[in-house]
Amino acid sequence: MSNMSKKVLIQSLCAMALFWACASDSQSGGGGGGASPPRGSASPAAGSNAKPSTGSNAMSGITTAYTAFRAYAAQKLGIPADTVEGGPKVEALAKMVKTRVGALWAFMMQKPGEPKSEIRGWAADDGTVVTLDQNLGRLFAEAGVWGGAGGGSGAAAPRLTDREIADRLVWSLGSKYTIYSALPHNIPAPTLTLKDGAGTFSFTVNHTESGPGGVGGGPPQLTRIDIALTADHRASATQKRIPSP
Repeated sequence: MSNMSKKVLIQSLCAMALFWACASDSQSGGGGGGASPPRGSASPAAGSNAKPSTGSNAMSGITTAYTAFRAYAAQKLGIPADTVEGGPKVEALAKMVKTRVGALWAFMMQKPGEPKSEIRGWAADDGTVVTLDQNLGRLFAEAGVWGGAGGGSGAAAPRLTDREIADRLVWSLGSKYTIYSALPHNIPAPTLTLKDGAGTFSFTVNHTESGPGGVGGGPPQLTRIDIALTADHRASATQKRIPSP
């Protein structure tokens, strides 16, 4: 077998392992249906920037993060936590997910058999849930935006690029969203502006629904996302529809 064939085989096996691990998580329910998030979990209102709790809890690592995000997804989907599908739950597989940010584990969960209901986002070992609408400062800290450890134990080193940060945020919105830029039409690429720890992070996304030719064939629907960053490591996002060029 050639080296190229071996590489393709290994990648295929890894992908299959990740798929079945998530499916197994869904079947087993990950333990304890409908339970509230563990102590230290984040469940604030949208736009909240609550800092992570330092309280102890019975679970640790990926288990706490998984349980917290599953509870968040269940609330968003309006279903019992033990019926939520998705993951990953196994740490070895979670480490393979490219949309991780520092010490934040990336999760995708959904209603049983309904991929279109998918909820995406992140959670930390202490149970803090991070999305575009809550605890967003934690993501930028883990991305290394504020330098050093960024306030997170696993902050990226070197820090993620502006494009890498935007890619992860767009991933969290769903599979129909992509980054959009068009310099001739004054729609720049993702840009971070920071001075003395405060500034903005801005980028534009395209959300294309089904149209002529199938999914992605409809006209562009552009949204400008501006994220305000503060020196105390907090972040809040605003979204505004803009006309297509």
